[in-house]
Amino acid sequence: MASRIEPYAYLWVVAAPFSALAVLVSIWLIYKHLRNYTSPRVQRWIVRILIMVPVYAIDSFLSLRFRRFSSVWDLTRDCYEAYCLYCFFCLIYEYVQISTNDCISETMATKEPIRHPIPLCCFRFHPGGTFLVWCRRWILQFVIIKPVLAIVRLILEQTGHYLNSPMTAKDGFLYILVIENLSITLAMYYLVLFYMATKEELQRFAPMGKFMSIKAVIFFSFWQGVVISGLNTFDLIPWLGTVEPEDVGTGLQNFIICIEMFIMAIIHHKVFSYAEYRDPHKRPFLYDRKSQRLFNNPRGALVPVFTSFVKVADVRDVMADTKASFITPLLQTARPGVRIQEVEEIIVINQEYVPISPDHSSTEDTSRSSVDDDNDDIDDDDDSNDRTRLLM
Repeated sequence: MASRIEPYAYLWVVAAPFSALAVLVSIWLIYKHLRNYTSPRVQRWIVRILIMVPVYAIDSFLSLRFRRFSSVWDLTRDCYEAYCLYCFFCLIYEYVQISTNDCISETMATKEPIRHPIPLCCFRFHPGGTFLVWCRRWILQFVIIKPVLAIVRLILEQTGHYLNSPMTAKDGFLYILVIENLSITLAMYYLVLFYMATKEELQRFAPMGKFMSIKAVIFFSFWQGVVISGLNTFDLIPWLGTVEPEDVGTGLQNFIICIEMFIMAIIHHKVFSYAEYRDPHKRPFLYDRKSQRLFNNPRGALVPVFTSFVKVADVRDVMADTKASFITPLLQTARPGVRIQEVEEIIVINQEYVPISPDHSSTEDTSRSSVDDDNDDIDDDDDSNDRTRLLM
C-alpha cells in the first residue's frame, strides 16, 4: 500500500519548478549584463538588483521545504530586501548624474519648491543639496534597521517571545511590525520625493517600470506576511495534515513568493534589459557564427564575467556611503566650530563618497583632482565609455 503524501508537501513540490525557473531566467540576464559590462557605474547597481530574484526564490523554497529553519533562511531575504531598495536609489541617482553631466547638486538647486504628494500636498520641499543628503539617509536607515529587526525577530522566535497568532502587546511581533512598517514607509516616501524632483532628468531612462518592479516585490512580500498573520490571528488558516496553522501560513507566503519571483524574473528582462549596454566588439561565446564553433574562447569570455561579478560583489562603496551619511557628520559635530548643517552634499567621485561643505569649494576641487589623479589608469577609460554610451 502506497504511503500517503503529506498535504503540505504539495506546496513545495509545486513551488520547486517556479523557483528553479526564476533562478535560471535571472542568472541568464545577470550573465548577459556581466558579459556586456560596458557601463560599470550603472550596471553594478542593476546586477545587484537582479540578484534579488535568485535570493528570494532560493530562500523561499528552502523555507518552504525545510520549515524548521525558515527563520534562518528568511534572515538572508530580509537583509537583501533592504539592500535592494538602496541599490535602486543609487541606480536612479547615477541616471540623474549622467543626465546632468555630474552636476546634480547645481541642477537641483535651480529647481522651484515642489509639493509633497497627497496627503501632505499643503507642504513643499526644496530639492537642493541638503535634500539629496536626507534622501540618502532615510533610505540607508532602512538598510540598517531591516537586518537588525530580522536578527531581533530570530532571537525572539527562539525564546518564544515572537508570536503572531494571536497578536498581543506582550509579544514582539506587533512592535517589530510597527517599526518595520514605519522604516520602509519613510524609505519609500523619500524615494518617491527624489523621483518627483528628478523626473525630468530620469525621463529618458524609463525608471517607472524599474521602480514598480522593486516596489512590487518589497510591498507584496511585506503585506502578504501581514495579511497571513491577520488570518492566523482570527484562526482562518486551518491545519494542513500534521502542520500547524502558523507554519501553514508561513509556507503559504513562501509558496506565493516562489511563483511571484518567476513572474518578476520575466519582467526584469524587459525593464532591466542588457541590450543598451551590448558590446559590439566582444566575440560570441556560446556559438560563433563566423567560425561555427561552440564555446568559443571560453577563457577570454568567462574571465571578464567573473572579474565583473567580483566588482559588483564588492560592497565597500556601500560602507563608504553609510560612513559619509551617518558616521562622518557625527564626528564633525564633535569638532569645535563644525556643525552638521555644513554637510550639504555627498558627491560621488569614482565610486568614492565624499562629504563636502558648501563653503569649501576649494576642498571639493582638491579632493576631486587628487582622486582623479590616483585613479586615472584604472577608471578613465571606463568612465569615458560609460558617458559616451549612455548619452547617445
